[in-house]
Amino acid sequence: MSFDDDFAADALVDIYDTFGVDGTVQRGAAAPEPVRIIVDRDQERLGEYGQVIGRIDKVRCMIGQWTLQQGDVVAWTDRLGTHSKTVETQADDDGLESVGVLHG
Repeated sequence: MSFDDDFAADALVDIYDTFGVDGTVQRGAAAPEPVRIIVDRDQERLGEYGQVIGRIDKVRCMIGQWTLQQGDVVAWTDRLGTHSKTVETQADDDGLESVGVLHG
């Protein structure tokens, strides 16, 4: 890891402490695993010419805790209630964070 990677990894822990919520992720029949997640609700999905063609919810977690895959079930409780959604597809993985698009 470079200095920049170390710096980003250290800052990421603080970001998750501040903005994250405790949740669980379950893959298949395995027991749910506790993870700290950040849920980005109602993100714009842009088309080829920059127009908004839809809205999606994304979930992100630190790679050290979990790497999201299609079919994982993510559950969490926040000020809006208790939620359980399935990861539709993995959106991004930069080596520090795993990002998934939530279904529904």
